[in-house]
Amino acid sequence: MTTPLTYLALVAVLLAPFALTWALSRIARRTGILRLSLDQFRPAAPFVGRLVSSDNSLDRDGLRAVHDLDAIRTRFEDQPSWPTSSASGERR
Repeated sequence: MTTPLTYLALVAVLLAPFALTWALSRIARRTGILRLSLDQFRPAAPFVGRLVSSDNSLDRDGLRAVHDLDAIRTRFEDQPSWPTSSASGERR
């Protein structure tokens, strides 16, 4: 009978910090004391800045993708066929 009670006490001791943290964060968020949000913890990289942004003008990867799509579109407007890998073009 003491073994189940021992395991129950062990589980309660191990889960108590998580339950206390959850309860305090719920109370703090409800009263407006907790001023943390996910926007404060955005990932960033050196020489690049923020990696994910709600502002599309700051999205470097998005700008690169748009530039690549524009380059492909304008290339196919000028020459609508894909270049072949054979030697049928320029001969030396």
